Amino acid sequence: MTEKTKKELIEYIKLKDKLEYLNKNLTLEKNIKNPFETLIFNKAETKIKRKGISYKFWFLVLVVLFLTTSILFNKTISLKIDPVLYKFINHLSTQLNKPYVVTIGNFESFDLAKSRAVEFLPKLRQINIKQLPTGNYTFEIEKCGSKEKAYSISKEFIQNGFEPVNVRYLPGQ
Repeated sequence: MTEKTKKELIEYIKLKDKLEYLNKNLTLEKNIKNPFETLIFNKAETKIKRKGISYKFWFLVLVVLFLTTSILFNKTISLKIDPVLYKFINHLSTQLNKPYVVTIGNFESFDLAKSRAVEFLPKLRQINIKQLPTGNYTFEIEKCGSKEKAYSISKEFIQNGFEPVNVRYLPGQ
């Protein structure tokens, strides 16, 4: 071996020893933990757990409360309120469905209804041509929830010179 390779080998061994020493120190430093940080972390973790438990507990109490009140409500109060509530809901559903329709005209064919619609366009904003179950065509003017409102609207159209004006009960449309 030459002197140059011997020197390189010695330097390599020295560097390797230094590197091993440094690695040992680094691993020792990594293994050391600060006890104060772990204590603070544990306290914060327990606080979070307590908040979660109390939230779940109050949620459970609220659910149980709602269930018991609904059972009591159904047993005692609903026997008296059910007929009134049914009438009210039925009235609301008919208002939302708007089964009463104010119609103008009664035409045998679609072409005839279309030609009449062109005449009515300056007087009315929008004309919907609908086919009735009988096969005739008519102009749907407005849908109403109550019969009284439909008849009052039809009276206005009769006073304005539209004929024939009908109020039809069409719940499915």
